[in-house]
Amino acid sequence: MPINLVEMSTTDPEVAHAALNRVYNPNRPASFSGPTAGFVCDMRFADAGDVGVDRIRHTMSAAALMPPPDMFLTAAVLTGELHIRAGRDEAHLGSGAVVRHSTRAAANVAWTNLTVTTLRLPLDAVRRVAFERLGIAPVQLRFHGLNAISPSAARQWRLLTEYAHRATIGSDSPLETLLVQAQLRDLLAATALTTFPNTSMSIGYVAEPGYVAAASLRRAVAYIDDNAARAITTTDIAEAAGVSARALQLVFRRHLSTTPMGYLRRVRLSAAHRELLAADPDGPLTVAVVAARWGFGPAARFAQFYRQQYGVLPSHTLRGDAPAR
Repeated sequence: MPINLVEMSTTDPEVAHAALNRVYNPNRPASFSGPTAGFVCDMRFADAGDVGVDRIRHTMSAAALMPPPDMFLTAAVLTGELHIRAGRDEAHLGSGAVVRHSTRAAANVAWTNLTVTTLRLPLDAVRRVAFERLGIAPVQLRFHGLNAISPSAARQWRLLTEYAHRATIGSDSPLETLLVQAQLRDLLAATALTTFPNTSMSIGYVAEPGYVAAASLRRAVAYIDDNAARAITTTDIAEAAGVSARALQLVFRRHLSTTPMGYLRRVRLSAAHRELLAADPDGPLTVAVVAARWGFGPAARFAQFYRQQYGVLPSHTLRGDAPAR
């Protein structure tokens, strides 16, 4: 699935603010105010599947009343100052800071000569990952506060934001493939759960009891083997196996010493290995193309997994100068 990219620059505040509302508040537009003399707004909106990565430069000073967005939305401040007040939560941010927009309360937002990179995720994706990995029911997951839990957590989120932005720039981006898009979405959702305060950090849960039949594990493994080329999730696998996502996690750890996603990565790595073995060393196929096709994103990350599994770099296999293991 190609990256959907929209870039625009305008000196008309009405045009700029209409564009921002189309992306962030399509159902409940925000209202903007501020001086218009010398106004410039440069915007770059990129959608890679469910992940939205935007960069916005908004000169001068402005303010907005922003309804709660229908998405998980964060901003990393590159230049300028940003102030947000939503309910009882308040954040004043400068260069290098990250912030989460409240999904429960309207926010009064003010800024001066601001440049930010934002990340957009579907709320359902964050809820699904919380349920699959932590056993937190969707109705129990709530974020509170606007700031990251610590400077190190904020730094990690900022680095992820920068990576996602770079990955949408230029040709031959790994995010052009559906599998990489899905993996980035789930990585961001999982990291959001450890970066911004939420109920998964305080709710205690008990792993569900009971024995998961071997037949359920076989169904799960068969489903993964048959669908490894698709962007499948733990929830998809659990539904195919006829068990809950939490029970599936437990049975994979108990019997295969891995997770459903870990097993899926093994299957995809094996498929990539077979593709490299069968390729013409003098043909047009590259390691980066194979890595992206099987959802590994950056070729360096794929090479790390590949070498751990096969003892050689994937480029050696492609050239035909390394024995298969």
